[in-house]
Amino acid sequence: SITDLEVERNQAALRIADAQYSSGQFSMAISSYESVAKSQPQAAAYAEFNKAMAHGLNGNTAKKIRVLVSFTSRFPGHNYLPKVYLELGLSEAAQEKNSKAVAYYDRLMTEFPKSDLVPQAMLRKGLLLFNISEADASLKTFQDLVNRFPKSASFFQAVSAAKRIYIDQGRLSEYREWVVQFNLPQESEASLEKQTYDQLNRTLASMDLTAQMNKFEQYLKDFPNGANALSVRYNLALLYTQTAQDSKAFPLYDFVAKAQSIHAEAALVAYIKLQLEKGFGENPEAALKQLLSRSQDPASKAYALSNLMRLSYENQSLEAALTYAQSVMALAEVPEEIKQDAQIMLARGAHNNGDAEAAIAGYESLRGVSSGALVAESLYWLAYYKNE
Repeated sequence: SITDLEVERNQAALRIADAQYSSGQFSMAISSYESVAKSQPQAAAYAEFNKAMAHGLNGNTAKKIRVLVSFTSRFPGHNYLPKVYLELGLSEAAQEKNSKAVAYYDRLMTEFPKSDLVPQAMLRKGLLLFNISEADASLKTFQDLVNRFPKSASFFQAVSAAKRIYIDQGRLSEYREWVVQFNLPQESEASLEKQTYDQLNRTLASMDLTAQMNKFEQYLKDFPNGANALSVRYNLALLYTQTAQDSKAFPLYDFVAKAQSIHAEAALVAYIKLQLEKGFGENPEAALKQLLSRSQDPASKAYALSNLMRLSYENQSLEAALTYAQSVMALAEVPEEIKQDAQIMLARGAHNNGDAEAAIAGYESLRGVSSGALVAESLYWLAYYKNE
């Protein structure tokens, strides 16, 4: 038998190791725990476990794993094993050895089904599966957790994680049906809408165009009048345009253009472009006048004026075309191409009104800067006036 002095000495050695561990002196604690494990068989399991944890906290995860793996063979059936399996799972996951991590979580659940650490292992397993894109397996793990351990500390995290998967998969109605059985406080539609929209924005960058369109379409099915529905409609319309689905984009641009939102002006421009370039809808002149009256962006105003000018000229409303041309020239900022269209319009007007001097000046201003049909027209009329 050991003496009282030896007992006190052993207790002191263990307290020193624990004090070193608690104060962050991990290298010293590792050495002290090794001494304890060798000299005190009754404290060996405790010392070995804490030694492994100290290795991990000291930045040596690989060594931590080796000590814990050794623990499983040296102390079979020990009541520390649930902690060991959980720590092995966490450590292997940190090393991105996911299959090993899942295997340790499963061993904890299988060998110690009544352990208080089972819900935590299930939660960690579910989160790991989600992070490696095994969403269905992850969801099943979370569902099992909340069904088996409704009073555990992991319950609410599991419900929240499951909700994220339901939302990400566009299965919001299924989530509502599933969660109602747990008698949780009713979650508002506004809260669900915000979570859905925020998650959508977080994941968009990793999706291809088809997946992005599917997500936007699902959002609008779930929240047609949601707080972010206008932004979703506008972005979905842009995707439809990008993928040559103009017939789907057109009504969305129309919807957004008629509403009060930050996208209204851009949506109206896109709507008009589909009218003018693809022949959708009727009476683009009305939409152009609406854009002219509403536009805050100088580029939108120039776009509206130039197209109103062109349509008026095509409809043989020369006076209206000249008025729009003068408005274009009065803009502080105007693209050169639009400016040249206005200049040729003013030159034509001057010619039709018999003002040869103004017509010559207008055509002369275009001769050196324009190209194609405009320069050809300018040179023609300059030659005409020269030989007149």
